[in-house]
Amino acid sequence: MRVNKIEIKNFRRLENVVLRLDEQTTLIVGKNNSGKTSVSILIGTFIHTKEFKFEDFSISCHDSWRKAYKLWQNLQEAKNAETIQDIQKNLISSIPKISLRLFIKYYEDDNLASLSPFILDLDDNMQNAGIEFTFSPKDALSFFDEVDEDDCIDFIKNSIGNLYEKKVSAFDCEDETNIYVFDDKAKSKINDLLLVSFIFAQRDLEDDSQKESKKLATNLGKFFNKHAQTEEEEEEIAAYLDKAQLNWNYIYKVIFKELDTDLEKFNIPGQDTQRLGVKADFNIKNVLSGSTAAYFTLEDNTELPESYEGLGYRNFILIILRLISFVKENISKEPQPDLHLIFIEEPEAHLHPQMQSAFIKNVNDFMLAKGRNVQVIITTHSSHIVADSAFSSIRYFDISCSRYVTIKDFRDFEFSYKKNANGKDTIKFLKRYMTLQRCDLFFADKAVLVEGPSERILLPAIVKKIDSTHGTNLESQYITTIEVGGDYAIRFKDLLDFIGIRTLIITDIDSIDKAGNKSKVAHGETTTNRTLRGWIPGIESISDLLKCDNIEKQQGKIRITYQIPDNHDGMIGRSFEEAFIIAQGEKFNKDDYPSITPRGNIIINDTSDYANYISSKINFAFDILLLSDWQVPKYIVDGLVWLSKNEGE
Repeated sequence: MRVNKIEIKNFRRLENVVLRLDEQTTLIVGKNNSGKTSVSILIGTFIHTKEFKFEDFSISCHDSWRKAYKLWQNLQEAKNAETIQDIQKNLISSIPKISLRLFIKYYEDDNLASLSPFILDLDDNMQNAGIEFTFSPKDALSFFDEVDEDDCIDFIKNSIGNLYEKKVSAFDCEDETNIYVFDDKAKSKINDLLLVSFIFAQRDLEDDSQKESKKLATNLGKFFNKHAQTEEEEEEIAAYLDKAQLNWNYIYKVIFKELDTDLEKFNIPGQDTQRLGVKADFNIKNVLSGSTAAYFTLEDNTELPESYEGLGYRNFILIILRLISFVKENISKEPQPDLHLIFIEEPEAHLHPQMQSAFIKNVNDFMLAKGRNVQVIITTHSSHIVADSAFSSIRYFDISCSRYVTIKDFRDFEFSYKKNANGKDTIKFLKRYMTLQRCDLFFADKAVLVEGPSERILLPAIVKKIDSTHGTNLESQYITTIEVGGDYAIRFKDLLDFIGIRTLIITDIDSIDKAGNKSKVAHGETTTNRTLRGWIPGIESISDLLKCDNIEKQQGKIRITYQIPDNHDGMIGRSFEEAFIIAQGEKFNKDDYPSITPRGNIIINDTSDYANYISSKINFAFDILLLSDWQVPKYIVDGLVWLSKNEGE
C-alpha cells in the first residue's frame, strides 16, 4: 500500500498541481520560492491542528470570490424557481476551496482494515482509494449574507475562520461523483491509516564557541522519553529516581534553610500558617531534560562534548535520530498505520557535500530496513543530492511561465526517451553528466551552455563587464554555467525544453572549406558544429548562418549565439579565442598574452592568426583575467543581453 499521487488546488502557488510519489523516495527540486515547501505545509495543516489563513488561498481565488459574489447578488433578485436552482448550483461550485487529495494504491495481500472506510467502489478489480481534505465553505448559499460592500474580498479576509471549515471525504478514483463526507470522527480514522512526520531544515543548531551546544543531548532526551523504556525498564528507573529524590530532598533542606530564615524577617502575611518548601521532583518524562550530555569518543577513549563537533556532523546525526524516532512511533501505534509519509526539508543544511551524497545514497536502504510502507519526500537545493538520486525520482517545480507552479515529473521525461535507442543514449549521458559534474541546473534562474574552458573561466568576468557597460543585471540572477564541448550541447536540448529554463548557448561557428579542412570563416563553406547543424538554427552553410537574425537563433526559451563580425573590417573568428583577439582590434598586444607562442619566423597575416598558436586555452583565459581593459566579442554581448531579459521583454 502506498500513496500514488497527491493533487493540490488553490493553496498558495500550488493552484492546480499533481505530485506523483515514488514508491520510496521522491525528490522535489526547483529554484527559490517555487513552492517546494508548500506541499509539506499543506499536509501538516490538514493532518495537524493548524489553521488556514486568507493568504493561503491562491491569488486567482480573488476573482473566483468576486464572480461568486455576483452570482449571489443575482440569486437575491431571481424569481423563477428554475433560475434560482441553477444559480444556487453554480454558486456552490464557484466559491473556491483549498483541497488536498491523496490517491492510494493497495494490493491483494494488504491488510485493508484501516483503509476500508475510504474504499467506496465495489469492484474487486479496482485497487485504488481516495481521500480528500478540504478547507471549504460552511454554507455556500449564505456565504455572502453579511457582505455590505461592493468588493467582498476584505470581508472574506476578516471572516475566513467563520466562513470556512476543514472537511474530510472519501472519493471513488474512477467515479469522483461517488463521495462520502466523514463526520468529526474522521481524524481518528485518518490517524489509524496515515502517519505524517516532518524534519524541517536544521538552521537552529548552535555554533557559538562561548556556550555549550545541547541540541543533540536535548533530542536524545526526547528520544528516551518517547521510545526507550519498556514497562519493566520504567519500574526500574522509577526505583532509582525515588532513591535519588530522597537524597536531593535532604540537600534542598540544607541549601534552602537560610532562605527560610531570611523570609521570616520580612514578616510576610500568612507566613505563620504556610511556609515555602522545596522538594526534588524527578520523573521519567522530565529527568533527562536538563541532565543529559552527548559526547563523542575518540580512538584513545577521550570524550569530547557535542559542541566540539561540526554543525554538519551533528545535523546528520539529528536527521538519523529523528528518522529512527518516526519509525518507532509508527511501529508502536495501535493500530499501526499502513501509510507513513516523511517530509525532509533541505537535509543539506550544514552538511558537507560528501555527507549530502552519503545521506541520499543510504536513506532508501535505511528506511526499508527500519520500517514498512514508508515514503520519503525530500525538498532540496543540493546538486550533490540530485546527482546521487534516481533520475525518475525528481519532481521539478517550475515557476518560469507564471506565478503558479507547474510540476514536471522526470518519470515522464525518462519514459519518452526509452522508446528509441538514441533516447536511451541521451538519458544515459545526462545521468552520467549530472553525477560527475554536480549540475545545479534545477535550481538556477537561467543557464549558459559554453563550449570550452576559456568561456567557462571568463564568464563571471564577462558578466560583470556587460552589467557595467550595458546596464544589465546578470550578476543578481542565479545563472548556472555548463561546459558541454562542441558537440554535446544538443544532448541537453530536450532536458532544457522539459524544465523550461531560459538558456543561452555560446558556441563556435567551426567553419570548414569544401575539402573538409578547417578554414577561416571568410573562406568557409559549412560548419562542423552539431548543435548549429542539427538544432538551432538547423543550418550547415556558413553564409546562411551569418545571415540568421535573432529570431532564427531562438527556439522557445533557448537562444544560440556564435561568431559574427565585431567591427567594420568584417573579420570573424572561428573560435572564441580568435573572436576575442579580433574584438580587441588595435588594442591587441601579443606581449600581454604569454600563452601565445608563435614558433620560428612565422609570418602573421592578421591578429586572428595568433589564435592558432595558443599553447593552452586555459592559460589564455588566465592571461585575460590579468588584464584590466579588454573587449567582449560582440556575439557574446548580444547573447548575454538577451539572457538578462525576462519572458516577454
